[in-house]
Amino acid sequence: MVFYAASNIGLTRQLAENDQWTEVEMRVRGRTLALQAASIWIGPKEPMPQPSLNAHVGAEEGPGTETTRLQLEFWTEFNNLVGERNGPIRPRKPQPQHWMDYSLGDSEFGLQTSMKTAQRHISVSLSILGPDAKLHFHKLRQQREEIERLLGASVTWWELPERISCYITLYRHDSPLRERNTWPEQHKWLLETLELFHHAFAQRVKQLDSE
Repeated sequence: MVFYAASNIGLTRQLAENDQWTEVEMRVRGRTLALQAASIWIGPKEPMPQPSLNAHVGAEEGPGTETTRLQLEFWTEFNNLVGERNGPIRPRKPQPQHWMDYSLGDSEFGLQTSMKTAQRHISVSLSILGPDAKLHFHKLRQQREEIERLLGASVTWWELPERISCYITLYRHDSPLRERNTWPEQHKWLLETLELFHHAFAQRVKQLDSE
């Protein structure tokens, strides 16, 4: 753990922050690495602008900035709310980044929250990974009417043809993230929407794996 904590690589330092590594921890770790890889690698073609969960709305500021400090505080307070709720969404260790990952019990699917200070929006997504991501995405889109009925809103379907991952995202716009007095309302929306996504997708993605 001391070796990991002294690393110059942020993803490696995070290894020292967990006292134990359960199956869930390892799955979330693997999904985080996959998302990092997906955001960098777009294939052998000439790089071109493509939307993705973390890039289609623009990059946030780098580490050590006022924005990353704000992100850590935002997620820390959100994590406290998740812990108090004691529902299907389990608390995660907050990180100074604009997203947080949550397990769905399957390495090829996960839930993700995002907060974008510059774009003034927050979002909840289903992330779809792995070699069958496109197939799973299309099967879920065939159930679009039922899924959006369960979520109570229309969602954005990000197929991302040039990437290995796909996302189904619900946004909440006009969210002034730098105004801390608005955080309780935003945290409430994020948690309630995460629980809606969990209800809509947890069993649905297991059925996809069994097909």
